[in-house]
Amino acid sequence: MKNIGIYVNKNKDKTLENTKKITAAFEKAGFVCSVLVDYKRTDDPEVIENTKRFVQNCEALIVLGGDGTILRIASVCAQYGVPVLSINLGHLGFLTELELEELEEGVEHLSKNEFFIDERMMLSCKVNGNEVLALNDVCIQRLSRARLLKFNAYASGELVDSLSADGVLVSSPTGSTAYSLSAGGPIVSPKVSLLLMTPVCAHTLRARPFVFKDDETLKFTTEDNCGFAVICDGIQIQQFNGSSLVEVSRSGCSLKLINFKQRNFFKRLNSKLNEWNFNKED
Repeated sequence: MKNIGIYVNKNKDKTLENTKKITAAFEKAGFVCSVLVDYKRTDDPEVIENTKRFVQNCEALIVLGGDGTILRIASVCAQYGVPVLSINLGHLGFLTELELEELEEGVEHLSKNEFFIDERMMLSCKVNGNEVLALNDVCIQRLSRARLLKFNAYASGELVDSLSADGVLVSSPTGSTAYSLSAGGPIVSPKVSLLLMTPVCAHTLRARPFVFKDDETLKFTTEDNCGFAVICDGIQIQQFNGSSLVEVSRSGCSLKLINFKQRNFFKRLNSKLNEWNFNKED
């Protein structure tokens, strides 16, 4: 593994000084580096295609930023099977592997192939025949502040529930510590493979999270003309007015994260959640 890409969040390294330092460290170890700066123009088709071409030409991708930066590039890396090594330039860094002060140690491990791959389940969201991948979650969210979203939820063709709510989340195990956790969902170990459905502010006291096998397909239909948006990993992909069908299932591909240590998930969870109130992740 010699040809690596460095994907940097410009908001986390405004002067690109850290990017230059990190690039120099990898090049000194014999890696051939190319750099792509992310300006968050994720809705620009030309930028999206350029990002895909960049990732395709890499044997591994070094992501500089925080958890939000990983989420923005996760679907592309999963599609092309490119493993990700993340260096935290953000705050929470729940998904990141290295802190900046651990750079030299990380470069040495990677150059000696002293690492293992942690595969994370991805979600597939299909709306009107278009598919989008998500690492954390898919959110179906109302557009009108004046009206609740009325929807039916199905699992493998069977009605699970009919609810009125602000929205509904389908999360992966990785996403169980993100929006789903804030919405009252359970924490799930990333070693488990499942689909987690969590209603958001449902207008009933009986609404609770649901857990499904990873081979089931969840389908959502709306009952009226209340507008709603479909949001994948925090990025809005489409808005609708009227009834539409949204399908969420486990994707056939996964995100490969490069790790150097066998980290205890629950120890890391407790440590990071103590920082939660100070999170300014982007």
